[in-house]
Amino acid sequence: MAGKDDDLPPDFLERIDPEGFSVPELIALAIIEQRRPLSFEEAAERLARLGVFRTVPSLRKAWHRQPSLRKTADGKLTVVRETGELCHWDFVLSKVREQIGLRPVRPPVAAPEPRTIDDQSPVRAEELRRGLEGDLPAALSLRRLLALVAEAAGGEIDVERAVEILAEAGKRFVAQDLRHSVSAISGPVLLLGERLVLDPRDGSLTVARRLLRERLLEIEEREASERQAEAWRREREKERRAKTQAARRWYAGARKLVIRCLFDEDDRFAASLLDPESRELQDFTDRAALVSRLEAYDLILGLDPWFDLQRLGIEQGDRMLVDLSPPRKTLQLNRRGRTLKITPRLMIRSTLGVSAPGEPSRLRAYLRSGDLGKLFRRLRSDLKALWRLYEYGCLHRYVRLRWGFLDELHYVDWNVSQLPNLEEICSEAAQTQEVLEIVLGSPPGWEEPWSRALRVRVLSAKRDDLAVEYADTGERELLDLGEVFALRPSPREPASPFPRPEGGVRVS
Repeated sequence: MAGKDDDLPPDFLERIDPEGFSVPELIALAIIEQRRPLSFEEAAERLARLGVFRTVPSLRKAWHRQPSLRKTADGKLTVVRETGELCHWDFVLSKVREQIGLRPVRPPVAAPEPRTIDDQSPVRAEELRRGLEGDLPAALSLRRLLALVAEAAGGEIDVERAVEILAEAGKRFVAQDLRHSVSAISGPVLLLGERLVLDPRDGSLTVARRLLRERLLEIEEREASERQAEAWRREREKERRAKTQAARRWYAGARKLVIRCLFDEDDRFAASLLDPESRELQDFTDRAALVSRLEAYDLILGLDPWFDLQRLGIEQGDRMLVDLSPPRKTLQLNRRGRTLKITPRLMIRSTLGVSAPGEPSRLRAYLRSGDLGKLFRRLRSDLKALWRLYEYGCLHRYVRLRWGFLDELHYVDWNVSQLPNLEEICSEAAQTQEVLEIVLGSPPGWEEPWSRALRVRVLSAKRDDLAVEYADTGERELLDLGEVFALRPSPREPASPFPRPEGGVRVS
């Protein structure tokens, strides 16, 4: 399951509010609490003790096809640590920690204590300047405002100077507006020639002072709330960066493996493995040898690798799994209900433009006939295509679906290393003017992964387009971000003074 739950106490489920979680989330949390797979009956009983009453059929319906919940061979549900819903499960576990007190929730803004508004002492110039920020209370008329301006100036002020003070605060008036405001009727300020003179005996002066100082209190409370929110954001950003760096360190040290298994009904078996770090390929027909080989790996990628491990009788343990199956199974094409089945073959061909995993029926035919040479050549080709698909998905955060008139992007959450995506890398390169090597279109040969690389400087990177300048010719071009298969700092350039993220994904 995405996210670590080692810090959750044994009784954490009793301390959460079940109203804040969906039924599949509560099932997963019950499994985490018990530290073992649960049958549907056991899950229904545990949820009932929380006050969530569901029948077993309703739980079966709620579970159907939910990420991170898988059914074991004996029909029980278990939680699988795999990608696909990383952000979602991080959010769920974060919410659990907040509710049980393991992580501080954002503190509410404390209600201000009642304060006595001083409407007797004269308004100071600093108070006036602060109080004039932003919109003023509707009750603070221009006449009352001028009384405050005159009081802050010592009791009287020239009309033109009053216009300047108001203009500095963004209040646009002309001298005639001020003269007209104070000449019509008596009030807290009088017009004597070209000077505004305060009448401190007028009762509306205290009203003006109160309105201004209430406004000052609102400004203080708003600024206090903003400071508190900013402190909270900094703390969350610090946590996010620490989590990102931890994920990158883990990924840099993790042993990675791409697996492709084939199981036949009469217990025939074949599998091929790719170690992307050493680029070593291995073939197996002996299950025991394969199981022994898999023990050393921390990150396993494939088409539903959890199913492969289950068929081999291997516990997932602390391994992370990345399921490279299509993010969607079908796509509705028209209103009449015509649907397109999205297979791994279609997804790889659409995204990379290369040959895709072999048809299961043909692979099984090779296995039954004993033609292991053809079978393992096909499985090895599949492994290379899957690894390249994984790297493309990590770099772009999506895979492509192109079929007929369709050209769609489908989000994938395979980036367990939490490295920056292509747009972020190119935006940084545009600022540093670092020369990059970029491979466009379909991937080149497996043995020479950078044989078609172009040396470019990034001018700008947007959501869909990449403006580049070719480092060798100076020509400029607008590229489609989706057509970028791989990129890296140019090895023919001096090392960049800007540090690269550790544990980067090697797109090869």
